Amino acid sequence: MHLPPFRRFVATALALLVPAGLFAANESTGPGLRPVTKLYTDFCASCHGTKWEGGRAPSMLDDVWAHGSDDAGLTTSIRDGYPVNAMPGFGAQLSAAEIRAMVVYIRECREKARQEKAAPPPQIDGLVLKSERHT
Repeated sequence: MHLPPFRRFVATALALLVPAGLFAANESTGPGLRPVTKLYTDFCASCHGTKWEGGRAPSMLDDVWAHGSDDAGLTTSIRDGYPVNAMPGFGAQLSAAEIRAMVVYIRECREKARQEKAAPPPQIDGLVLKSERHT
C-alpha cells in the first residue's frame, strides 16, 4: 500500500511511539508487563479511591493537581512520589513502561469521567425536529 509522505511519517511515528495494547486498559502493557488496571488497584486505589474519587489522597478526576498535570509531572509523581505528602514513589515497583501506561490510563479515566459529567443539551418543550425521513 502506498501512503503519501506525510501520512507515512505519521504512521511510522505512531507505530514507534504507541506500543500495541498500551491503551487497552485490561490488556497487559507489553510482553511480561502487568495490566494497568491491576497496577492502579494494587498501588493507587487505596489512597486515590477505587473509582478515582479520592480518599486519603485527592481525586485524580478533577483539575486540582498539586505537582503538575502534564505527563512529565505525573511520571515524576508516580516514580518518585512526594514523601512529605505521604505519597510513596513506585519507581522500584513499576517499570518505566508501566509508569507510562499508568499516565495514559489516568488521562483516559479523566477524559471518560469528564464525558460522563457533560450534561446533555436542554430539551425544549414542544419542539419537534423534522428531517426528510424522521420526525
